[in-house]
Amino acid sequence: MTVAEFCFYFAKKKENTESSPSGQHVGHYKAILGNDDVVELIVAMINIGNNTGCSLQRCQQTISVMLEKDEGSPK
Repeated sequence: MTVAEFCFYFAKKKENTESSPSGQHVGHYKAILGNDDVVELIVAMINIGNNTGCSLQRCQQTISVMLEKDEGSPK
């Protein structure tokens, strides 16, 4: 994930959307979008997990489900 991808994703999300069992919501991430150092740190933490296969303990307690809206046409 790049810093640009992170910023693009969270900039367009609704602020009150819950994003983890910890109670953090998208508003927490939107609040840091103007602070490049903090965004880079968060993206680095995400990428460490993605690149090594080792996830944070709090990330091991969630399930993400993606449902196909139009059969045969995933988006």
